[in-house]
Amino acid sequence: MAVAKAEAPSVAKTQVRARPRLLFGKKLRERVNQVVSTLFILLGSVVVMVPIIWMLSTSLKLRTNVATIPPEWIPVEVERVKVDGQDVFLYDVPIDGQTRVLAAKQLDPTRTAFFDPANPSQII
Repeated sequence: MAVAKAEAPSVAKTQVRARPRLLFGKKLRERVNQVVSTLFILLGSVVVMVPIIWMLSTSLKLRTNVATIPPEWIPVEVERVKVDGQDVFLYDVPIDGQTRVLAAKQLDPTRTAFFDPANPSQII
């Protein structure tokens, strides 16, 4: 009996093409990817943290300071005094090169004037 020999499949010769040279090396590409990824993570964390910080800052403010323009990130203590039975806020007002502490008095719905809390009748 004759035994049929199995022939090995013929291997076609393939041409090996030269790979085009990469503009950057592999290590440099990995480093650039790492830096870009880190920047995206930092940007994302800032986007998440800013509202949380704003919420904490706002919780420490008085109601009158919550909606001030421009917004204040760090709350400032507001000074108030009683003049003629009303609570009025004190302001640092520059006058003639000096800074004086004055209170504000609303004369009518469209006008406000400053006065010395020690002498409320003298409007400045």
